Amino acid sequence: MRIAMLSWESLHSIAVGGLAPHVTELSAALARLGHDVHVFTRVGKGQTGYDRVDGVHYHRCPFEPHPDFLTYTDRMCDSFVWRLGETEHFLGSRFDVIHGHDWLACRALRQIKNEWGRPVVLTMHSTEFGRCGNCLWDDVMSRRIRDLEWEGTYLADRVICVSRTLTREVHEQYQVPADKLFSVYNGVDVAKYNAHVDVAAVRRRFEIGAEDPCVLFAGRITWQKGPDLLVEAVPSVLKQHPRAKVLFAGEGDMRPRLQDRAARLGLSSAVRFLGHRTSGDLVGLFKSADLVCVPSRNEPFGIVILEAWSASKPVVATRIGGPAEFVENHRTGLTVEAEIIPIGEALHHVLEDKQRARWMGENGRREAESRFTWDHAALATENVYETLNGALKSSDAATPDAARSAVAFKAKPGTPTVEQIRRRAYGIYLARGGAPGNPVADWLQAERELLAELHPQTPPTTTPAAPSTESPSAASNNPSTAKSNDAPTAKSAAPIVTTRVTQTPRRSRKS
Repeated sequence: MRIAMLSWESLHSIAVGGLAPHVTELSAALARLGHDVHVFTRVGKGQTGYDRVDGVHYHRCPFEPHPDFLTYTDRMCDSFVWRLGETEHFLGSRFDVIHGHDWLACRALRQIKNEWGRPVVLTMHSTEFGRCGNCLWDDVMSRRIRDLEWEGTYLADRVICVSRTLTREVHEQYQVPADKLFSVYNGVDVAKYNAHVDVAAVRRRFEIGAEDPCVLFAGRITWQKGPDLLVEAVPSVLKQHPRAKVLFAGEGDMRPRLQDRAARLGLSSAVRFLGHRTSGDLVGLFKSADLVCVPSRNEPFGIVILEAWSASKPVVATRIGGPAEFVENHRTGLTVEAEIIPIGEALHHVLEDKQRARWMGENGRREAESRFTWDHAALATENVYETLNGALKSSDAATPDAARSAVAFKAKPGTPTVEQIRRRAYGIYLARGGAPGNPVADWLQAERELLAELHPQTPPTTTPAAPSTESPSAASNNPSTAKSNDAPTAKSAAPIVTTRVTQTPRRSRKS
């Protein structure tokens, strides 16, 4: 199968965040399965336009930068599409799959879908709602990004999400038809953490005593990732562990504010902001820390947890998103609410018992090795590609166990199909005078009205409640907490998650 990946970053071009290792490692794993994989990405300073690494073709696409970020990404997408067309012309055949990653590639997918008539796949690594800390910001850029996410998930023939929680979030935020939603977990290169690290030297470099308890935060210093919750929890940790050090490896818009807050709390000697670190530095930090803290308010997956486990370190993570799905409490780490006091108590609990902390870290390492390899993710992604040809690939043929097969997201019977929504919403749009070929415009409003027609909401006082196995009182008192009977638990061995949900009304943007 010939596969085109569209991504604004990779480890072999420009790397910014977690999207880079995902695209790079997944592409290499797909190439190991025998596929012809081409990655279309940006070109970095001093880089050539083409390279082949680990069996993957890298096409680094030049374009004129622009100070407005959305215009910048538009130009990037134009360059991707042009280069992809040139590559097809050179090869003399079409790509079988065109796979974009996140909203940054959605404009390219729109052009390929609408002008070339090709089926496309989109992987959602997060949503704008989640990146804003579970909020709908009303600034122009945030609205435009949400529109691109809606359009991309709407037009894509298959939408892959990196966790069950993100699948539900995409389903509810953008009313994506369930028959094209799939959940596929990320992977991690465990072997990278087998390299010898001089822990004493790393600790000396960052001014950490040999016996000082060390907590590591690795990621973007933004509201979504909750670094402020960790800073506020440090005083309670220092009461029990006066020599403790907390390291923040990463950059983000909250860094100046948190540095000032740490100074005002008198934490300058305990809290260190290290800025952006290289991959080699991060391996050393993971292996030198006693635990890794992931205090996110919204966490679509949490690949930093897999990195911590690969270094045999336990984690303290908030009980949301990906961590809630695969961190087994008191076995591979601790999961708590996204609040200051529980985070501080969990850090103390892990730091006070080093033997148990080592045991949890070793359990995490085994989890990473057995469940979260990129080969597993590649097999599951391959299954999603196969559905474009009409049928899911047999899990028996793809892998020895169910952990390696991608299974479609399921919703309540009666949910409209992809084609029903696409045809009817577009018809409404055109009937209002929308211009053919412009798939953005008023589609969102058209879709809302269509969904209201397909799923009318009536007052509960006049409409009998649907049959339920739950008691009537429990169902009426807390309808939002109803859960699927077949939702996987943290003990499930499968890294590919199937979710069955109940169709819920779209929440108001003002709520």
